[in-house]
Amino acid sequence: FYVTLPPQSSFHLDAVTATGAIHTTHSSIQVNNGTPFGGKAHGDMNENTLAVLLSLRTNTGSITLQ
Repeated sequence: FYVTLPPQSSFHLDAVTATGAIHTTHSSIQVNNGTPFGGKAHGDMNENTLAVLLSLRTNTGSITLQ
């Protein structure tokens, strides 16, 4: 699935996919697609004003965060 957020968004990301990959255009998000079948990602956007935990999970398919 696709998630598009405004550039000024402030959040901590925690994303996991059991089968698929994680893609993002945000350089502050660390992505690891090296798990056996899926991927994991975490990181902070605009960390000076963090207010929200954004948790994304899917069992099948990829996650794209823009």
